[in-house]
Amino acid sequence: MTARSVLLLVALALPAAPAIAQDADYSVSGGTLYATVRDWTVVKSEQFGCSAYPEAMPIVFNTPPAGGWQLVLPYTSAAAEGEYPGSIDVDKYSFTDTYYGDGVWVYASFPLEMRQAVAEGQNIYVHVGPAETELNLSGSKAALLKVEECWRDLTGWSAATSSRAGTFAFSGD
Repeated sequence: MTARSVLLLVALALPAAPAIAQDADYSVSGGTLYATVRDWTVVKSEQFGCSAYPEAMPIVFNTPPAGGWQLVLPYTSAAAEGEYPGSIDVDKYSFTDTYYGDGVWVYASFPLEMRQAVAEGQNIYVHVGPAETELNLSGSKAALLKVEECWRDLTGWSAATSSRAGTFAFSGD
């Protein structure tokens, strides 16, 4: 096989190669600005769903396009991909679990009880391996409701026409 034919084979194979995965971008540059509410930015993205974060993005509320809720936290220290035990405390409530980190973000479940505590809480303290955050929760209730609205707008979900469950901030899961 000649060098020219090898180069031709490589050139033909490149478009068929899988795309390199990119890090999730929950900011406005990863989607479009949906709204700002009480100092929280809400972003709509076809790829990542609807997200809300306060300035400096120390925490993200996210609803993926398929539905459900995630609490997404940026790494604050160098750490590998993997699982990390930890706790997320909202005022007097504590939620302990094992959380997953992808090397950039730590993903936490964000069940109804935690969303309700966040909406009514004053402060959140995150102690999860490479993600350590303390944040005042002012405006978080409005942000959660705006993410719910954004998700309905993104997906076209309607109780009257959809057979799948909706994604609600303060009811069901």
